Amino acid sequence: MTSTHDSGDGLAVDDSQLDTMPLLPEQKADADAAEPQPEQAEAAEPETAPAGPAAVFEPVAATPTLQQLQLSQQALDEIAPAGAVGEVHDALQIGEQVVAIRYASNLDAYPDWLWTASLATVDPENPTVLELALLPTEPSLLAPAWVPWADRLADYLASQEADEADDDSDDDDSDEHDDHDDFDDDEHFAPDDHDGDDSDDDDTDEADEWEDDDS
Repeated sequence: MTSTHDSGDGLAVDDSQLDTMPLLPEQKADADAAEPQPEQAEAAEPETAPAGPAAVFEPVAATPTLQQLQLSQQALDEIAPAGAVGEVHDALQIGEQVVAIRYASNLDAYPDWLWTASLATVDPENPTVLELALLPTEPSLLAPAWVPWADRLADYLASQEADEADDDSDDDDSDEHDDHDDFDDDEHFAPDDHDGDDSDDDDTDEADEWEDDDS
């Protein structure tokens, strides 16, 4: 059963036809405003906070075990020149299961550098080598303090005088040695007197005189 009503202009309007009648522009705008928009629905949803960066592990001082020291020393000896690895400088815990043992560098070209052996300690009884490196420290990256030319020249001249003094002392020692050799050469022994005994020389002289008398 359908019902009719007055549209206001004196015309009867069937309610069953209202659903199929096109909406006026004003009515369509009101209907669109009443419906929730997709953008508004998305804005209504709570936003999840972005995941922050992973926590950074700050290195702390560590006490390496004897097994870790032996393993790091052996590994560094395999890659470093003989005598290049010095004494243990320190040890750092650089991760939950990573220890870095650092050694002083004995290389003349790398002062203030450190040999570093990073070890994995997942199994404390069986550490393994992760990385080996020769790394600089802060002092090695800085230029030495500037020294005025006058001071450098004075140090150079002082070293030259010291070297000349050493050369003169060596010459004096050599002259004393030569004098001692001359003294030995002045000692005269008969050709047949190699033992330094002059008693047999007298016997020889007497034998020579007796032969002359017989002749």
